[in-house]
Amino acid sequence: LTYTTMGNYAKALEYCLLGLKLSEENNDKKQIAALLNNIGIVYNHNQQYENALAYFLKSAAMNMADGNTNSAASGYINAGYAYYNLNQPDSALAYFLKSKAQYEKSGNKQGLANAYNNIARVYMQKGNTASAIEYYLAAAKIKETIGDKMGLCYTYEAMGRAFSEKFKKSKDNNDFTEADKYLKLSLKIAVETGSMNNMVDGYQSLSDLYSLKDDYKNAYYY
Repeated sequence: LTYTTMGNYAKALEYCLLGLKLSEENNDKKQIAALLNNIGIVYNHNQQYENALAYFLKSAAMNMADGNTNSAASGYINAGYAYYNLNQPDSALAYFLKSKAQYEKSGNKQGLANAYNNIARVYMQKGNTASAIEYYLAAAKIKETIGDKMGLCYTYEAMGRAFSEKFKKSKDNNDFTEADKYLKLSLKIAVETGSMNNMVDGYQSLSDLYSLKDDYKNAYYY
């Protein structure tokens, strides 16, 4: 997938299809499933989400048939991304929940936390902040347990934005306090790890939060 990273989607697709043909000739089912998923990733990066979805679903089905639970769960996650990008939140949620079930079955904690984060994203898209926060909290608990600092940085920031959105509607100071807490926890990790993108996101989210409270001094500070 090096060509995908470089943005050369045509060349990436060419090599993936060549690999797929060879794997099919050798009846290498595991490699076929992996290449189907990679082709989906190429299409997804090129914003051809319907094509991506078709390959993700083929890959997941093959992996399920062969008992490769974690790979199937990963395929369901990717299918959920495709549906999310197609603005079909209900279908996205269905596949994220399918990935959750498979990760629970296999005991893959990192995968389960990833599924929780994506379920929360869909609930945010649907305007259900309470359910989003519930799943972000579940993801954070796992990431704290396994010591995934960068994963925590993302989840805390997302959770902070969820509480911020809740505060926007409720004007409840408890929601503001929670938003402030999680955004600052995220920013602390971003600073410690030198993650510039996460720092920018963290400062912007805190500025937006304080603006909601008409605290323009702190909004400007962040």
